[in-house]
Amino acid sequence: EKLINVNILEVKGKKHNNFNFSTFKKLEYLDINKVGIETLDVSALEHLKSIKANDNNLKEIKFNFTNGLDFTKLTSLKHLDLSDQKEKLKNIDIMPLVNLTELKLERHNLKKLDLSKNTELLSLSLDNNKEDDMGLTEIDLSNNKKLTAIYLKENKLSELKLKNLLLSGLNIHGNRLTTIDLSTV
Repeated sequence: EKLINVNILEVKGKKHNNFNFSTFKKLEYLDINKVGIETLDVSALEHLKSIKANDNNLKEIKFNFTNGLDFTKLTSLKHLDLSDQKEKLKNIDIMPLVNLTELKLERHNLKKLDLSKNTELLSLSLDNNKEDDMGLTEIDLSNNKKLTAIYLKENKLSELKLKNLLLSGLNIHGNRLTTIDLSTV
């Protein structure tokens, strides 16, 4: 009962298969990296703003939605990091996350990603593994005017349009780009 008011939780240490976070009713920031979790159930966390769950064995994420991975009720989420999962994502719809400022979906099997509604994005990291035969073939960042960091290393992009951005970080190494116009970046 005393844990109800906890709003920041960082889990480290032993390897675990699952956790019950339903006690943390006011949790806003969850950091659960490298613990081997397989199931992440955040369906009872109505105030959640940030999830960092990279480098785990996630097979299932429960957001209390009826139609799969649906972010429509997490519109206040600002940070999402689902990198390095055992089960690779083939597609994901993050358009409802209109307040998202940081997105990390590294080393998945995504071919394309629609970020047209995620106009608050400041940092985007969609790096892939060079050894994989997977990778983004298409991404449109024309609506993402606030981006300051873009990491798209080791994908299959043949075209990338960047206009009117003030970037502090850009890594596009290992793509199929033959030319890129950075004159307005």
